[in-house]
Amino acid sequence: MKCEQVKELILTDYLDGQMEKAKKTQLEEHLTTCRDCREYELLTRTTVVEPFYNIEKHNPPEATWNKTREQIIVEQQMHNNSIADLFNRVKTLFYFPKPAFIAATVVVLFAVATTVIKFPLENQETRKGVSDSQVECINYLMSVFDEELINGDDDLETSIEYFFL
Repeated sequence: MKCEQVKELILTDYLDGQMEKAKKTQLEEHLTTCRDCREYELLTRTTVVEPFYNIEKHNPPEATWNKTREQIIVEQQMHNNSIADLFNRVKTLFYFPKPAFIAATVVVLFAVATTVIKFPLENQETRKGVSDSQVECINYLMSVFDEELINGDDDLETSIEYFFL
């Protein structure tokens, strides 16, 4: 077990005595090997649990118990109702925590979309400009090469070869 899990279990089920035997055994094995978790368990027991051992217990009024039972029954019925359960699942999918977060997200998405759409157009224009100048350069070099062939200069030192070498 990881220390995070052990500390959570100490706070919930272990100190309450509500833990399954298998998990309790694993947790206690971890406590024997991990000094930090053992100290955490002792500190939690002495500060959170032990002060409440000797206090007088008060039972809530019967009306409170009845309201609690009714609420549990209503929640179970809602949970068993498949349409209500489906509605709750869909509602959690579209939950937005804060309107400011939504507004910031929309602004960022708009900025990204504008940037992505703008740059490809500029890149196409830039590529077209570069390709036109490259074509002009190659045409010039070919015309010089053709003139050398016409003049009978067919040795290996043509202007193109000279340019690339």
